[in-house]
Amino acid sequence: MRKTLTYGVIVIGVTVTALAGLYIYAANTFTFDLSSEGATAAHNEARESFLSELPETACLRAEDIIPLARERGWDARPEPAFDWCVRPANIAKWLRVTVDPPLPFSTDDENAQIFAFDAQGCAVDWAYASGPGTTCPD
Repeated sequence: MRKTLTYGVIVIGVTVTALAGLYIYAANTFTFDLSSEGATAAHNEARESFLSELPETACLRAEDIIPLARERGWDARPEPAFDWCVRPANIAKWLRVTVDPPLPFSTDDENAQIFAFDAQGCAVDWAYASGPGTTCPD
């Protein structure tokens, strides 16, 4: 009985020492950065760089935007339905450009630059909104 107790204490001591050493090694070797600041900054920088490359014209068209997106290897496609409440209410066409690198833990919509176009095919500024003058007037 005494011999078993002695071996048990030795095994527990060796195990605790090994776990403590492993913890110290891991704490000094690995970085456990769970923040997403770097990925977010890279995404925002890529988006801003892309937007700055768009031609400055009185009528920016989808045909101007799509080639620039594809040069970067980004998906650019018409958005068939954009069922959110937005202003202005007279948007005729939508274009979705997927920005890469993606934002961490985000949806497809959050990782896209959405462009709106009027009936003449010119890009227009838009915003999420409801009430008079929007797609959700009530």
